[in-house]
This record gives sequence, structure tokens and C-alpha cells, in this order.
Amino acid sequence: MLTEQSTKDPLMNTKTHIQKVATDVNRNGVKVEKTLDDITAYNQKTLNVAFHANVNGHIGLNDNEVIRFDRVKTNLESAYHRKNGILQAPTPGYYVFFVHFLVLAQKRLEAQIVKNGYLIQSIFAGTQDVGHGPGSNLAIVRLVQGDRVWVKVHDKYHDTGDILDGPWCTFSGFLLYPEV
Repeated sequence: MLTEQSTKDPLMNTKTHIQKVATDVNRNGVKVEKTLDDITAYNQKTLNVAFHANVNGHIGLNDNEVIRFDRVKTNLESAYHRKNGILQAPTPGYYVFFVHFLVLAQKRLEAQIVKNGYLIQSIFAGTQDVGHGPGSNLAIVRLVQGDRVWVKVHDKYHDTGDILDGPWCTFSGFLLYPEV
């Protein structure tokens, strides 16, 4: 409701409004600082996790064998270990994993993306015909700090001898959404 004073002097009304807003900001200054401190702490705890690796050369595989993608191209936070083929989550959150295989002519492979020993996603690559057979799959999974993810050969559904055409076989992953 407009008062007689505010209708007579709009400049005074504006000045009063600005003083009220300034008072509110000063009163809430502690809340603003606290929010900024929370955002800064969140950004300091959040890690950028990403990796990308290939298989080196043509390789044969055994039942339940962990596939070592030992030619590491990217490895932020050193979360992926090329010697054992396992990613260990340095921070909790939702991660994306992608696996691609190219098997040699007339070969087949069934593999699995595994979290702490439990199946997350299956992958099939192969062909009965002449030529190489591709196969790939993607998974999004929640990990807590210390969880481990790897790719392993199925316990019985794969051929023997050289199966993979290494440079075309990749395992990649990244932290999509961190939990703090």
C-alpha cells in the first residue's frame, strides 16, 4: 500500500528500499559465506577420474582371466592399474565404463564388466564369417571409494588361441557424478 509520503517522493521510496536490501544482505552475509565455503570444500574433495587403455598386440585368453588393457593413454588420478587391469575408485559416485573388442577372424569372445567380483554387464564380440568381429557395451554404476572394476573373460564362452586384435580393444571409464 502506498503512503502519501511515498507517492510524493519516489526517490525517497527507492532509497529506503535499497537500504532495506543492504540490511538484509548484511544480516544474511554469514549464510552467503557459509554457502561459498561449502562449495569450495566440495570442489576440493571432488576428483576428476578418467582413464582409457588398449590391449597390446594379439592375445589369447583363458577362462575367468582379467583382461589387462596395458597401453594406458589417459589415467587421471591414477585410478586404473595397467599391471592388473583393475580400476579402483578413489572417490564415491556414479561412473561410466565402456569396453570395445575386435576379435580376429572366425573367433568369438564373451566377456564381462565386473564390480568387486559381481557381474555388471556382458559383452560379446565375434563372427562365424570371414573378417574380424567387433563388440562393445557400456555400463553406469555407483561406486564407493575403494570399489574395484575390471573386465574378465567369461568362464566358458570364448575361443582359444589368439583372440583379440589388441590396438582395437579398449577399456575406458570416467566419474560422471561424484557423491560428497
